[in-house]
Amino acid sequence: MIQMRSCLSLVKTHIRLGSILLAFLHFPLIGVGQLRCAVSTHSYHEDPEQFEQWLSKIRIQDLRRIQNEVLTIPVVFHIIHRGEPVGQGRNLSAERIEQQLATLNADFRRTNSDASETPAAFLPVASDTQIEFVLARRDPSGLPTSGITRTQGSQEIYRFSEDATLKSEIYWPAEDYMNVYVADLSGFLGWASFPFSNLAGIDEINDNRLTDGVALDYSYVGINPDASEFPSLGRTGTHEVGHFLGLKHVWGDGGCNADDFCTDTPTSSTSYQNQCPGSEVSSCGSSDMYSNFLNYTDDACMNLFTTCQRERMRTVLANSIRRKSLLTSPALQAPVMAEVDLGVQNIISPTTGLCTPTFTPMAEVRNDGTNLITEFQVQLWLDEMLVETQTSNQALNSGELLLVPFSNLSLSGDTIQSLEFRVLSVNGGQDDDASNDSLNVRVIPSLEEEIPFLESFESSPELITQTEVSSTSLWQIQTAPFRTSDNRAVQLQFYNNPDNIGEFHTLILPNLDFTGMNSADLSFSYAYSGIESIDSKDGLKLVASTDCGTTFDRTLFSLSGNNLITTSRSVSGAFVPSGPDEWRQITINITSLLDFPDLRFAFIGQNGAANHIYLDDIRVEPTELQAFDLGISGVEQLPVVTCMDFIAPRVDVTNFGFETITSYDLIYNLSNQAQSRNISASLVSGASETQAVAISALEEGSYTLTLRTDRPNGGSDGAPANDSFTRNFIIDESEATLPIRENFESTSPWVTVSPDGTNLWSAYTQEGNTSFQAAAFNTDELGTQHWLVSPVLNTGNLTEGTLQFDLAYARNGIATDRLQIILSVNCGQSYDQVLYDQSGDELNTTLQTGEFFPASGDWRRESIDLSDFVNFREIRLAFVFTNGGGNHLFIDNIETVPVSPDFVRQFSNPIVVYPQPVTDGQFTVSLNLTNKEEIIVSLVDLSGKVIGQFREPNGLNQTYQFEVPFLAGYYLLRVSGPGVDLSRPVLISR
Repeated sequence: MIQMRSCLSLVKTHIRLGSILLAFLHFPLIGVGQLRCAVSTHSYHEDPEQFEQWLSKIRIQDLRRIQNEVLTIPVVFHIIHRGEPVGQGRNLSAERIEQQLATLNADFRRTNSDASETPAAFLPVASDTQIEFVLARRDPSGLPTSGITRTQGSQEIYRFSEDATLKSEIYWPAEDYMNVYVADLSGFLGWASFPFSNLAGIDEINDNRLTDGVALDYSYVGINPDASEFPSLGRTGTHEVGHFLGLKHVWGDGGCNADDFCTDTPTSSTSYQNQCPGSEVSSCGSSDMYSNFLNYTDDACMNLFTTCQRERMRTVLANSIRRKSLLTSPALQAPVMAEVDLGVQNIISPTTGLCTPTFTPMAEVRNDGTNLITEFQVQLWLDEMLVETQTSNQALNSGELLLVPFSNLSLSGDTIQSLEFRVLSVNGGQDDDASNDSLNVRVIPSLEEEIPFLESFESSPELITQTEVSSTSLWQIQTAPFRTSDNRAVQLQFYNNPDNIGEFHTLILPNLDFTGMNSADLSFSYAYSGIESIDSKDGLKLVASTDCGTTFDRTLFSLSGNNLITTSRSVSGAFVPSGPDEWRQITINITSLLDFPDLRFAFIGQNGAANHIYLDDIRVEPTELQAFDLGISGVEQLPVVTCMDFIAPRVDVTNFGFETITSYDLIYNLSNQAQSRNISASLVSGASETQAVAISALEEGSYTLTLRTDRPNGGSDGAPANDSFTRNFIIDESEATLPIRENFESTSPWVTVSPDGTNLWSAYTQEGNTSFQAAAFNTDELGTQHWLVSPVLNTGNLTEGTLQFDLAYARNGIATDRLQIILSVNCGQSYDQVLYDQSGDELNTTLQTGEFFPASGDWRRESIDLSDFVNFREIRLAFVFTNGGGNHLFIDNIETVPVSPDFVRQFSNPIVVYPQPVTDGQFTVSLNLTNKEEIIVSLVDLSGKVIGQFREPNGLNQTYQFEVPFLAGYYLLRVSGPGVDLSRPVLISR
């Protein structure tokens, strides 16, 4: 006989899924004079660890194109000395430079004489990188060069923090040359610039074009057996060039869990600085690759790059800005000296920026040929139209320079115009070398605007833009919902745009007349989201020029990557802001710049190929700082719906005036009940402090809270507009126990509120069915939030749960409404968990134009896993609708089911037993009751005998699984309660 268990409660269970299915981050503390490398000791614009993520995503086709080519990089060695004769001290001989170049080529091609000393375990991955280096054959002017320059430096030594000073001594364009600076370095044997990557976590935009290169201490260049740390064989150069091409230190700049993102370099936790192991060594349970060029061993112990390192460096050369251009640099080709050759060397006037529309064009020409020049003609062209031809009879010997002025010229128009100087003839005939016959400059128009200035882009103005490399501007005017759904803004089109990653795109403002102005503010709004699952490295800067736009060298605002994001929602495609909530306003006081007569501003975006950036409402307006101007700049920790009987908001108070604030009143008014507190302070101009406001003994109900500052230093406030902050909230202590079902057919315990005082949520009845509607069709006040909030939900002993609801929505035009579901685990004091976040087309359940009201086929059932949160004793849910001025949105049949989403079953019957017949020793019962009530679940045989039963205090939509310890035959499963009496047969077959 089969043993029966006496109570079904012993064998019922809730179905559970599990029951059925650039510088190192640290360095060794060794007593050495100089550390080997500074690439990861400091933040060098680029976080190398994040660079790796970019490297794994970039387009591979370019890498395949150059897979088996030998890649050649032109190098210029800049020797920075202190006046020593050539070959002495810092002023290294050409022989030492040639030794260094030979070492680079041998190491990168694996023809190094010590390649045979690579440990046998690493021979299978030792690689010829097929990368070679040559001394530049022509200088930036196109003339022959040895690839070595000599410059008397401005200081004795150069620290890592003085990198910009070192590289300002002499600079050749980083697009065409790998600049190697040889100087007396302090603290490190060398350092290098990491390549650009479009990655998150970087606090500033990568704008290091003028410092892009490699720095080497002169003692460790080429062969020098007398170098103080160890005999130099030139491997410091090999190591730093590895960084320049994207390699990390092989120990990952950390411990055994750190990674250099090459699978063929074993994990290591030590750098082996000032060491040269003679046999196998291990720090992480495997043989350490101490002989890799990206380790810190002495030069004599370094002898290999790996296959992965080869592929990484070649990938960088195929994709990274200021790396891929090296492969096609004109510096790779030797110039051919022509007999008759006049070259345009420089444009003296105009520069890029013009302060007045009238100027005198002037160019500098040079005799780049071998013959004497006795006569020549040079032309001036404006946007491909000939303006003037100048003829000169000035004799020029080879290498001589001459200034060529033209007649005064006035430029008009609102677009950038191109001026070009061209050599027409030399010595009565054609110039022998056309490659240096012309130079052009793109001139920003001198358009003067009055203050106050506003650019809202509504009238689609002509944009003044520049690009760094490509000819296509990514600044375009587009529709971008802000305060209205049809708002126009300028868009930086970075989404899915990997071409020229890292390139700068500049939007230049007109000249502004600040005459007689003592103080001014520049403000703008921007919107940006990044993109889900991709590390963003898009960037935006506001910069100023004091020479009318020739150089924008003063940064007023700079953010990139995740720091730039203005929205909390996840975006998987091209970003379009939904309304004011996804914009951020920035205001900058520019008073300190008004003394410069040639002041001009520009916005610079850097393409990280993640997502679009939007810019709008650029304002420049006079401002007279008040002596006393105290205001509220933010309020935090103020709940929207909470069950607590107290609130404790934190109020950020800022001194916007120029006098120091020593006291003020902080006042709160709660539903017409006001209290005031006098506060002693010491707030200098621009300073802020946070004050806590505690309000207790609150009863259930709706409240309006106004916070206000008053009487700074006992007097009046000169600008009261920023003094107050108002918000609505609700104290609601209603409770329910999971599971729940809310169909809005009768009085609902769910509450609605909008913090700003409006409320779009209301009941909507159609054909006998009631749902809840956010009535947003063609509404104003975009960006307002409207909350639909549950009671406090007791989770009981649940271990799993699913939230389900019906949604109906049809996007109207370009508007972007948004629905979020957020969760609180502290009774509503804060809602920190985002369970659902969709907007725009993502929300669509049907396609329809005009005002939307759902038909039966327009609904979609949504499911969200709550299993991670039901372990909290209480939770609270909020459906938050953000108004994008688009269309009505409808919610119905909100339900929690006490199983995970994988086991949710949709049944129309109130009770279902499956499978039938029962053959595998267990069966399942799913409930779908109309109302939640206490029920008794019983199993009886055909004689009416109760085999077992249990009580369910919250019977609604549970699913139970039963084992079958009893005889085969027919049984009856009964569910009974005050409002339910149901039964289903159970056939057990053996």
